[in-house]
Amino acid sequence: MPNPNYEAGRRLEFERRKFYEDAYGCTCYRSAGSHGPVDVTCIRPGEVMLLQLKRVSSPAEARLLIRRFKESPPFGHEPPKGVLQRLEGRVKGSKEILSATV
Repeated sequence: MPNPNYEAGRRLEFERRKFYEDAYGCTCYRSAGSHGPVDVTCIRPGEVMLLQLKRVSSPAEARLLIRRFKESPPFGHEPPKGVLQRLEGRVKGSKEILSATV
């Protein structure tokens, strides 16, 4: 029996990957089954974006995750030049994306 939470998270990863490919011309790679700090890696000339995607229960939970991400990003506050760390969160049942970039 499929896990509905896994499937919803997977859909979000594919959706955001397609968004960055279409909107910015990035080449994107999804890290299937990722339990680490990067779910999707987006690459375009001169820039690499490391995306962590989360589905959350409420806007308050999303704001808390964003605050924690800004305080302690996975790869530190000064990643190599051209590397962006980005957290994107979607409240369950909503289409809105809440985000932070370091």
